Amino acid sequence: MNNKHLGLAVAGFAVILLILIVSLIPLLKDAGQDTCGCETGDVCEAAGKMPWQVYLGVGSALVLFVLSYIIVVKDKPKKKKIVIPENLNEEERKVIDELVKQDGMIFQSELVEKLEISKVKVTRLLDKLEGRGLIERRRRGMTNAVILKNSV
Repeated sequence: MNNKHLGLAVAGFAVILLILIVSLIPLLKDAGQDTCGCETGDVCEAAGKMPWQVYLGVGSALVLFVLSYIIVVKDKPKKKKIVIPENLNEEERKVIDELVKQDGMIFQSELVEKLEISKVKVTRLLDKLEGRGLIERRRRGMTNAVILKNSV
């Protein structure tokens, strides 16, 4: 269960709790007046007062709403910071920049198309970058997936 589902479940529970409390308020008012013992014309101290449990329940529901908001909205996964070495030549930097644009993964055939460089040149560039430990190639069908390894 991911955080969004957990947050929505907590919010749903808070809604159910709030509905139950609101539906019990008229019954609690009537019960308070019946047990008061006042005459019909007298002003009763218990009239209009809510038991402390109602306030506790409403407060708990509000806390659950805030908690669900924090879980759903505030807890977003952070993007990885990518560290690019300074000592890359222009073509190697283009490959790394394209990987950064594609969130760290691109197919080798797409890289050839986007950079408009020959397949052989791209293969040699990727060999150099893989040798330096900056990327990793994994076989995917008829092409390779190029994955950026140098991320923090």
